[in-house]
Amino acid sequence: MSIKSRERLLVAILSAIQVAHILDFVVLMPLGPVLMEGLKIDASQFALLVGSYNLSAGLAGFLLGPYFQRFSRRRVLLSGLTAFFVTTSGCVFSGSFSSLILFRCLSGFFGGALNSLVFTIATEEIPFERRGRALGVIMSAFSIASVLGVPSALWIADYWGWKGSFSMVLILVALVFLVTFLKIPYLRSGEDKDILNPIQSAKALFSISDYRLTYAFIFSLTFSMFLVIPFLSPYAVGNIGIATSDLKFMYLVGGAFTVVTARSIGVLTDKFGARNTYLVVAILAMIPVLVYTRIGPLELGSFVLMGTCFMTLVSGRMIPAMTLATSMARDHDRPKMIGLTNSIRSLGSALSSLCGGFLIVTLPSGRLQGFDQVGILSVGLSFGSLILAIVLHRRLVRFKVSQVVKTP
Repeated sequence: MSIKSRERLLVAILSAIQVAHILDFVVLMPLGPVLMEGLKIDASQFALLVGSYNLSAGLAGFLLGPYFQRFSRRRVLLSGLTAFFVTTSGCVFSGSFSSLILFRCLSGFFGGALNSLVFTIATEEIPFERRGRALGVIMSAFSIASVLGVPSALWIADYWGWKGSFSMVLILVALVFLVTFLKIPYLRSGEDKDILNPIQSAKALFSISDYRLTYAFIFSLTFSMFLVIPFLSPYAVGNIGIATSDLKFMYLVGGAFTVVTARSIGVLTDKFGARNTYLVVAILAMIPVLVYTRIGPLELGSFVLMGTCFMTLVSGRMIPAMTLATSMARDHDRPKMIGLTNSIRSLGSALSSLCGGFLIVTLPSGRLQGFDQVGILSVGLSFGSLILAIVLHRRLVRFKVSQVVKTP
């Protein structure tokens, strides 16, 4: 098998793993109206459901990241998929808000471990000059989960309830495990050497100023996204007037467009650079955020169009952002650095979901109040991420120049 064929196979498998664990996360958000009604919970409790997954995912990257380099990547992937299957199955059998929270925490922990592993393997095995395109494909998993999984999950929920949606996730995880077991190409083995514990590892990484800047950049971007994303469906039903059964059309069309645009953004990232691509996409993404968070009643067609713009631009920012962030990793501590980066990304999404739930009030009529203020806060944080991206790129250029000078 040629090097490029091997890379394509690896990217395809890593993308499938991403689709599986991302679907387990994203399927919860469009089910918001169903869960809020079925479990008799409000917006703040629903935000806790969303945030618990990401909080556990961030904890997994923090605790397990330092140890990834000791073990075979293939073995850890298969073990992680097995544990993820077991814990996600608990969601199917949950009958209350408290039990669902528990199993969302457990599945989030192993989903976070898989997420860190995917990005670690991609940056280890894919050369930098092709990494932007590879990350674009891998990160299109969010779009694939939206275009295929979320509408299917919503359709299943119409007939068999939200537990049926999680059953669909389990079937996908089982298939991905089988493909990974049979087809994963050779990956580097673990390194037999002493490693630091998670706290020591985090202190060592935070002692590097370039890494601190990278973490601040990813945190601000993720926080700006998940202030808004978990509440798209409840706002659409309560304020825009969209029927719960029609939500799947927005995710179907928006996800389909995002699959295409994600790959295009990956190509543009390789061609024009991560910083330039990020600045353009991030600025454009502010428009649908401001529009969506303050719009009134709409017809279904207009809602689908607006939602599609939101999904393609807001999620598209992550491709150049992660390309820029992972480029800062040094070879000797790449797994640990990327693991902590993904932990901070998960932490940012968890805290922002909880913050959004605190700022948004669910009225007796089902309408959400305060979503417009959340949108303004999201845009403000996006502006901050622009400044951090510019500074981070300057640091990256400086680091590359210093490496060339050191090379004999």
